[in-house]
Amino acid sequence: MNGSKMRLHHRKQVEMEQRNAVLGTMIRRLENMIADLDREIATEGTRIKDTGHPAYSTFAMAAAKRRRNLLTSVPHMKSLFEVA
Repeated sequence: MNGSKMRLHHRKQVEMEQRNAVLGTMIRRLENMIADLDREIATEGTRIKDTGHPAYSTFAMAAAKRRRNLLTSVPHMKSLFEVA
């Protein structure tokens, strides 16, 4: 390999390592957010457990929806990480 090819290969390797580091950080943050939402939903303090009831906590409903969205994002991010 000549010098320019080696530099290019090294640069690509460094970029991939940086990408993996960013993806790993993002995955951990998403997992932490899911855990936080789990705690917030559990401690919302509402006595009404039926999500269809009109008096059910709107905060708990929104937090549960956000949690579901994050749960679909984590596997996607992990697949990107594995491919890299």
